[in-house]
Amino acid sequence: MTTNAQWTAIRKRVFKEQEGKCWVCPNVHATHETMHGHHAVYTRDKNFSKWLDSPENIFLICKECDHDHGYLSCYFKRCCAWTDKIDAGYDMETWHDSIPMLVKDKFLYLESMVE
Repeated sequence: MTTNAQWTAIRKRVFKEQEGKCWVCPNVHATHETMHGHHAVYTRDKNFSKWLDSPENIFLICKECDHDHGYLSCYFKRCCAWTDKIDAGYDMETWHDSIPMLVKDKFLYLESMVE
């Protein structure tokens, strides 16, 4: 299980990678403490926290965007999160393959939709 200190370190790292910006909207925050951490891959089984509570799987959003959490849980948005992590230099396939869950989504890398 992820400790509070580990979770704080993960949030700080993701905050720095996102340059303080909410993953959904253009709001910029002074600290990770005002933002919510969300998982692209999620399960209620705490046995998987070693894999799921990692920078590869976490993105930060502001309180306002947190109200639309259901919108963030759709497959397309999870693919967007996956794509952003690849663009940030993460080896998402290796990370995904390391998760010992029996059932998990296969994500797609989304080519830039804006020219």
